[in-house]
Amino acid sequence: VILEMQGILADAVAASDTSEAFANQLTTFDLIGSAAIYAPDTNITTKGYLTSGDGGSASWVQNGVTGQTPSQSPAQLGGAILNDGNGNQWALIINKSSVSAASTGALPNGLDVTLALQAAINQAVSITGRWRNPQVVLPMGKIIFSQLVVEAAGLETGKSDGRIIISGAGKINTDLICNSSTLDAILLKSGRVTLRDFSLTSDNINRSKVMGVGSGVKIDPTDGATPDTVSIASFRFDDVQVTQQPGNGFEFINSELVNMSNCGSDNNGIDGYKYDGTNNGGAVKGISNISTNCRAASNGGRGFNVLGMSECTFINPQSLSNDDATSFFSNSRGTVLINPDIEANTGALSTNGIRLTAIDSGIQGGLVGGFENGILLEGAGQWVWFTHFNASSASPMSVAIDTSLASNYDIKIANDDLSGQNVLREFKPDNVHSGGRQSQGQFHSSATSVGGLNSFTVTSNTPFSFGDNAGGSLDSNVYFVTLESNAVIQVPSGAKAGQQFEIIFQQDSVGGRALTFSGGGWKESNSSVGNTANTFSSFRFSVVEDSSFNKLFAQVGGQMLWA
Repeated sequence: VILEMQGILADAVAASDTSEAFANQLTTFDLIGSAAIYAPDTNITTKGYLTSGDGGSASWVQNGVTGQTPSQSPAQLGGAILNDGNGNQWALIINKSSVSAASTGALPNGLDVTLALQAAINQAVSITGRWRNPQVVLPMGKIIFSQLVVEAAGLETGKSDGRIIISGAGKINTDLICNSSTLDAILLKSGRVTLRDFSLTSDNINRSKVMGVGSGVKIDPTDGATPDTVSIASFRFDDVQVTQQPGNGFEFINSELVNMSNCGSDNNGIDGYKYDGTNNGGAVKGISNISTNCRAASNGGRGFNVLGMSECTFINPQSLSNDDATSFFSNSRGTVLINPDIEANTGALSTNGIRLTAIDSGIQGGLVGGFENGILLEGAGQWVWFTHFNASSASPMSVAIDTSLASNYDIKIANDDLSGQNVLREFKPDNVHSGGRQSQGQFHSSATSVGGLNSFTVTSNTPFSFGDNAGGSLDSNVYFVTLESNAVIQVPSGAKAGQQFEIIFQQDSVGGRALTFSGGGWKESNSSVGNTANTFSSFRFSVVEDSSFNKLFAQVGGQMLWA
């Protein structure tokens, strides 16, 4: 009888424990420590994770696995499972492919919840291949962690590819705070990942803009291996704000199909956004990346730094008050900027607003202001184009071209506003066209010209020379020459067949200065510059080649004389 009564009492205690759980009397922490025995497939909904109403409530099912280490949390087990006090295992019941990070213990409670956050991410990753696109839901508040890693997303064995979504409650509501002095805060090692609606910053104790190392959000498929011969694709970042990281705000290594919108990268130690396809073992990596409405401000390096990529488009990018001499840099083929807003860097380092060194690039619309060079083009590229572009705040050059490197550029400028600037002063492209306002005679447009206006005064001690160098290279399409002595014009170097250029001469107040074209390449029909003081004459030449490919400088029409 006594044994029977004890059995009845034990059953009553278990039933009481179970009924309390079903009545939402247990927290998840209570369940982890519970010694009650539940039958397989028992469902329990907890009232919170640590305390009632803390946001960590969840439904758990006893999955039939027994004999495990007792009292293990999701953070300890690395997924959305737990072991109760008897070593029986429980699995989180996932509702509509949504995993609450709070349900695994990632609470905004001032504690480091890295393992709990990672457990939620791992659980979502494990089901991304079922066409479910599971979402890890971050709670509101300040969440402290050291590093989060996403790898193998969308690659569940035997299933279709999916993607993982990590989502907060908005940039001002969900604040991820990284406390590691050495790690990248969020490291993505596989594709098919979406991050959205949260901010990421540092704790300013172990990590800050000037303390520690590591980027904010980093894509790196082999985590720093050299060379990085793997590329990964398909990322989306929406409404993510990154600040106070010691490295780059966003750093993308060999990354393809990265789509960003409404993101910010401010006050980080190096670059705001770094796209890097250079460490690729010679393979072409990093294509078709699009950024829309993204801002970079007050970073220690460049606002945007695009290296070794291909076909990157930036729509409405904003870059201002960064510390490097160049605000937006790209050496990547197919870089396109649409309506950029590039404003002066800090201190005396506002050298280049936009610096492009690769082919097939262009700028449509936008404004660059407060730089020594609004745009700097350099390198052996081709087909750089501008349209509806305003660089009127730049000084002294709206568009500056490295004359030693840019001889192969093909530039088109249409509907531009380049008022008051020394436009294309040092510029050696083919085929310059301008559909916009020409400023104070400083820009000359023709079907085949080399751009710019060079002014020169010939004295008895200063003979005329094409270009600003000893070689006398043809570096402009219009030369204005004041004659204070007789002038001898040598054949220029660096000319290309099809180019045209014009020389305008003005007699000084004395007059009577003579002109001689020296060298076998000149084919002038008349070399008179008149004798009257202060009068003008002009000559136009076209560059052609003879059957032996020698350059000839054929006068087009006769010279023009005017008062």
